This record gives sequence, structure tokens and C-alpha cells, in this order.
Amino acid sequence: MDSWHHFLQQKGLQPKGLQQQGAQFDGDQLIGFGEQAADYPALLNTTLLFPLQHWATLTLQDGALENGSHKLLQGQLTCDLDKLASDSTLFGAHCTPKGRAVANFHLVQNNRGHITLILPVDQLESTTASLNKYAPFFRATLEAGSWSLLGLAGEQTRPLCENVLGIAPESPGQAVHCKQGTAICLEDNHLLLLVAPEHRQNIWEQLSNSATPAGPELWELLNIRAGIGHIRAATSEEFIPQMLNMQASHGKNGAISFKKGCYTGQEVVARMHYLGKLKRRMYRLQTQQTDIAIGDHCYLPDQTQSQGNVVNVARSDQGVTELLAVMTEKAAASEQLAFGTSADNAQPMAVSQLPLPYALEP
Repeated sequence: MDSWHHFLQQKGLQPKGLQQQGAQFDGDQLIGFGEQAADYPALLNTTLLFPLQHWATLTLQDGALENGSHKLLQGQLTCDLDKLASDSTLFGAHCTPKGRAVANFHLVQNNRGHITLILPVDQLESTTASLNKYAPFFRATLEAGSWSLLGLAGEQTRPLCENVLGIAPESPGQAVHCKQGTAICLEDNHLLLLVAPEHRQNIWEQLSNSATPAGPELWELLNIRAGIGHIRAATSEEFIPQMLNMQASHGKNGAISFKKGCYTGQEVVARMHYLGKLKRRMYRLQTQQTDIAIGDHCYLPDQTQSQGNVVNVARSDQGVTELLAVMTEKAAASEQLAFGTSADNAQPMAVSQLPLPYALEP
């Protein structure tokens, strides 16, 4: 599998190798470019460039069966693949038969019809193994790591993308393609780039002339503020898709189709939509507790029963943490919560609920 790691660790890149730009690592993992949490508010007012080493791609290609990849995914994902075109993107989840989301991801289709899933790297192996169970029946092949991933954010994102790639998506949900790769608009001033490995160094050097490199935590913060909960290894099979607000978070194309027909887990997902009432859903919160981890339980003060789980978490300023958590309505209304692996080691802290950028049904 092609990886950013070899590129990130090189010291001889000219004119602007990552080492010369202050890249810092913990083992193999990029942790940032020297930025601190106190720097985040100011950095978010600039144009930022992210090497997304902690994200991965999984590309499906057709074999002897025409549209085999499309047919495979249509029977496995919550979203409607008929709404995926070369100029658009989708978001969807792959579920167990019990309707629990194994992973969720962005999808994009290039001009040759190949479909690429974009997901956290710690979900790549399990997702590949799961889809490979069905791939032979559809004459489809799966290839991991065909692309390198970059993120762009800030007011000058679109002009910079257009200047370097010659193209830029104009609105959320749009995708555009060029010989170097693909650009996806996640939301206004927030782009995801899939770059062919042979163009990676050149694209990085051009973009970093005008944008400030930043580490993965700041990218995570942008996703949290967009209200997009990404499943990680610690939360795989914990939630049905509606708990992650996927029925509301991705506009007209939607991340869950209730009309397309059967897919794995569809019976449970549809029953919740038509007959059920969610007891837990995802909220955006802020607290001064700084040692929160993905998958941690949420507890009400003086109670030992878990009220939910942390989905994603990032610092947003010095001493301030923002997070997405699936929890009960009672917990979301509380002014104090404790987060941890158990109630015994969880200390209640003040929390406040922050708005989500989309509307949820009552």
C-alpha cells in the first residue's frame, strides 16, 4: 500500500520538504508542524494545508461484470449509489446485519467509473476484508492506497486549489477531476484532495507556498465542527447510522437511503426510521477536560451507568476540548459529565452543548 510515510520522512525534498517545514512525528505518525492548541483560533483564520496520513483510500474497480462495483456497494452501503456521479460525492456506512455501522466514509467516482472510499486508516483493513467477501460475486477488485490525501481549509482554499490543479469544486458535495487527482468539497472552504502519488511532491510544494501546514488534530476539529462523526476502530459496531445523525448531515443526497431497497442492516435502519424512537443521538460538546479519548463512556455525575460514547475529539484552544458524542438526551442536557473507560476513573467536569450545522428532526 502506498503511504504518505516515506514522503513525510524525507529530508531532501526541495524546495520545501516537510522536515524543513517543522514536521514532527511520534514514531511513524505525523503529529503536527509545531502548532499548539493555543494557536488554533489564529490558524483557523488562515489557509491551512493538511497531509492526511491518518486517512486512507480503498478503490473498487470493475472486472468482467459491468458496474460490478456499483452493484456490490449498492447492496452493502446505506447511501444510494445511483446518486453517485463523477461530479458528486456521497457519504455512507457499511453495517452489520444488526444495523450497527462497521465503518463510514466519503465516496467519489472518477471519470472511468472507479469508486473510491475515503476513511480513517484504522478502518481500512476491516473494511477491505468485509467487502472482499462479496467482491468475487461481482467481479470487482479492491485496491488500497491508490491515492495520497491532502486537506485544504480557509477562505483562500478554492482559489488556491484552482491555481495549482487548474480546477476547484464550487459547492459542498461536488467533485472535480484532473490528471493529478480529484478535489472534493466537503463544505464551504473545506476541501479534500486525492492526489496521484507521482504528483504528490509537486502538489505539496505548490500548495505549501501559499498555505500553512498543520497536523491531524486541527483537521479533526474541522470535522467535529461540521458535525460529521467518523467511526474509528474503538467505535466500530457501536452505533446504528441514525445515532451519528447520518440521516440529516449530508444534504439532499443523504447518507442513508430509505427508498433504494435492501442492503446489509437495512431492516434495522429502516425500522428505526419508520417505527422507532432514537434513545441516543450525536451531540457536539465543549469541555475543559483534556484527556478524553475516542470510545470513552459518558457518565452523569454520581452515576455508574454509561450514557453514551465519544465519537471524535480534538482540542480547540488551550485547555478547551470539543467533541462529538452519542448520548442520551438527559446526558446532553446536563451541565456536568464525566468521560472515561469506567465510572471509577471518570471525574465530572463542566460541559456545554454547541450547535450543529444541520437540523435534526425532533
